[in-house]
Amino acid sequence: MKKRVTLADVAREAHVGIGTASRVLNDMPDVSPEKRKLVLSTMKKMNFKPNRIAQGLMSKPMKMLAVVVSDITSTFFSSIIKGIENNLPKEYGLMLFNTSLDTKRLHTALEMIYEKHADGLFFLGEHMDEITLNKLEQSHMPVVAVSSKIPFTNKKFPANFAYVSINNEQAAYLATDYLCESGHRRIALLISDIKDENVGFDRYNGYRRALLDNKIKLDSEIIFEGDLSLLSGYELTQKMINQTRNNLPTAIFAASDNAALGALRALHENNLSVPEDISIIGFDGIESTEFSTPSLTTISQPRLEMGEESVALMMKLISNDQLLERKITLDFSFIKRESVQSKK
Repeated sequence: MKKRVTLADVAREAHVGIGTASRVLNDMPDVSPEKRKLVLSTMKKMNFKPNRIAQGLMSKPMKMLAVVVSDITSTFFSSIIKGIENNLPKEYGLMLFNTSLDTKRLHTALEMIYEKHADGLFFLGEHMDEITLNKLEQSHMPVVAVSSKIPFTNKKFPANFAYVSINNEQAAYLATDYLCESGHRRIALLISDIKDENVGFDRYNGYRRALLDNKIKLDSEIIFEGDLSLLSGYELTQKMINQTRNNLPTAIFAASDNAALGALRALHENNLSVPEDISIIGFDGIESTEFSTPSLTTISQPRLEMGEESVALMMKLISNDQLLERKITLDFSFIKRESVQSKK
């Protein structure tokens, strides 16, 4: 892995002393205009980012890691962060940035992380667009993506990246296949953007493949895309009921537990019983699903273990240890509860 550019590297490239480079960096006098211009242009050319923490306060370097998360209110992501905190070496601290899936907020967060010279970045649930991807690769900062697919399909997986996830397609297949095996032939899907490379695309493909294997025709009229929040699950289910009132699905596969819990509320308000009228399965395995009425059948992700594994990967990336596997796929579990009823 390439080292990030230091002030000493800048001084060497500009053929000046490190003291001169430091005075330019701190906007101090006693530097000729020519040398100041030369040092500043060299900093720009080498993409040098000053370490403001080290400049201002520190007699020895502070070790700091950053967490960028798409939704800090999500129980799923907060559990992963807890797993990270529980396993982080004591000499490391965490900086937390919530983006709410806003690209501008993401890019602002990354600029702050670069400026503070974080030692590494945990990337949770956020979509990596091409700009973000290239910036992270070029920064040489260790990056561990958790439940965020790294879409490097046409080139070598970069040395500063690793990720932790489950097999989302297989998990969605198992959930949908269980509904099919229970006699359901009209199964609605509550999903994020089906083109979303993080989870939406894989979970949609798992759903689609299970229907195909059970000889059930895919019906786009009962596929509803949202952000998988509680409110989204509620609103998508209201929409489903309004659009299919004369031919309601007998089951729903919701690609998040929050969406499933929102769906439960909407079904209750419309006097539809779960599982007698409509069965439902969620995804994630958050604690509240055990205490819903009825308790929710769900795919459970090993959230604390995902945090633990991501820390182990991060420490190896920081230490430049050889990683035999940069793509860690953990096992999920299928928890059968009260929200599914057989139609056979």
